[in-house]
Amino acid sequence: MLPVNEFSEEMAKRQNFELIEIVNSQPNDYLPEAISAAEFELRDRNLSDELYHNAEQELQHRQAVVLNKAQAPLQNTWKWVIFLMPGFATMMISGTLKADGYDRRYKEALRWSLYGIIFYVTLGILALVIFAWIEV
Repeated sequence: MLPVNEFSEEMAKRQNFELIEIVNSQPNDYLPEAISAAEFELRDRNLSDELYHNAEQELQHRQAVVLNKAQAPLQNTWKWVIFLMPGFATMMISGTLKADGYDRRYKEALRWSLYGIIFYVTLGILALVIFAWIEV
């Protein structure tokens, strides 16, 4: 078959579940030409009901994995490490978590880093007040 548009070659490389995801995506997620190429590729493959169902199940499984990853909490050990050593390194760790799809862990790492910063600032102010009080 002749390519429909510039996305046809790319869509031919995609797995069935990926094509189904693109076809069923929100209109703003992909360019209309990409969606059209995915639809064309699915029609061209002429999937049996069983293969289509298997592809849908694979897509649902992968979406569940992504959702579970995004909702995974930050372990207590990491909370303490970030609390005790807030700053640039923990911000980098947070960025890595976000980039890897761990949305909840990212937010919790930022929160615990903020708690640590507040703790050390409060400790510093308290030390200044105590030293000022001692000198009086």
